[in-house]
Amino acid sequence: HLQWIEVLKKRESLLSRRNFLKNKFFSKIPNDSKIVFFISEPQPPIENNYQPINFRGWDNSKKRTHICFQEIIKSLDKLNFKYHIIFKLHPKDNKHDYNKYKNMIYKFEKGTELNHELMVASDLVVGMTSNLIFQSVVLGLPTISINMSKKEKELIPNEIGEQLVSVRKEYELDAHVKNKITYFKPNVFKTNCVTSDVNIKKFFNSI
Repeated sequence: HLQWIEVLKKRESLLSRRNFLKNKFFSKIPNDSKIVFFISEPQPPIENNYQPINFRGWDNSKKRTHICFQEIIKSLDKLNFKYHIIFKLHPKDNKHDYNKYKNMIYKFEKGTELNHELMVASDLVVGMTSNLIFQSVVLGLPTISINMSKKEKELIPNEIGEQLVSVRKEYELDAHVKNKITYFKPNVFKTNCVTSDVNIKKFFNSI
């Protein structure tokens, strides 16, 4: 969990630069439009049995990222907001697999060096159970994890899960999207003690 330690240590600096980062990355987007940072994940091996049974999407896809993306679009479309989506590709992703969504996506992001800055500049971070979702929680950002099946909930570390909004039903997703995207409000990631590098490492090593 060394990545999480580094994320926690630079959280305040990143959050203090949020307005600067929004202008840096999204100056061409109208101020009244919400920015959603969507995190893709590769399809797990079939033997892992993470079958998407809680959500269906709109085109009978069996692929988790497709279903997850379709569900967040459905929720966003129910709100009286304009929105722009940053689609964070996984290193194993092929961008062409998502060509049918290109008119719904403002930008595909493939690199990793700007992940945290883009997330902080966004109004909402959405994904499934990737490490980047967990890092978003550590940063204190409005974050939603869409659990495609009961088994996926088991992938979330306890300390992260206690502070991460996880949804398993469409009505839950709708409610949390509306709540979190209306006003940006960072959360304080709670640890027992983060006053020294030693204690930070001790906390994350316990997860």
